[in-house]
Formats: sequence, structure tokens, C-alpha cells
Amino acid sequence: MTGIWDEWTRPDGRVFKTFAVVTTEPSDLIAPIHNRMPCILAQTDEGLWLAPDVKEPKTLTPLLKPFPSELMKLVPVSTAVNSSREKSGECIKPMQAPGDLFIGG
Repeated sequence: MTGIWDEWTRPDGRVFKTFAVVTTEPSDLIAPIHNRMPCILAQTDEGLWLAPDVKEPKTLTPLLKPFPSELMKLVPVSTAVNSSREKSGECIKPMQAPGDLFIGG
């Protein structure tokens, strides 16, 4: 996924490290669920995104697009994923959707 980070020092000397995930419009697969999605990079684009010498936004902007739906898979998970306090891997464990016969994988 794409992200941006920064480290800055407040006037009182405390150092803050910040990070944000970059989002874009949803793919056709994600649109019924949410109005945005993280920008997911193709593996071939990771080097360009992380290149410290790339300074022009116009070079990186084409990477900020929905990831192809055909390369993703929807998997029903617990609503526990909605809580930032949930730290267990159980919250992303595949589960059976109501009315569906679901075999996780």
C-alpha cells in the first residue's frame, strides 16, 4: 500500500512520527463496500514509490489508482476489524457470510 510519513519536532522538543495511508476511489470490487480504498501498488512500482530522489508529484501520481479487481478477493471477516483497539489476528480470520457456504483460503 502507498503511504506517506514525516517526522517533526515540536517547539517543546518532542519528536512526532506520523504516517498516513494514501487512498483513492474504489475499484469495482470495493465500491459496494466503501467509497474509497487504499492505493495498492503493483510490485513493479514499489521501487519508484520508495525512490528517495523522486521529487516531482507528476511522476508518482499515475501510481495512485485503484488496484485491479481481478487481482483481489473479498473475504468476509468479523466486525471486530472496525475497532482500532482490536489487536488479535482473529478479527481478520475468514468467516462464513450469512446465507453463504464459504470455504476460506
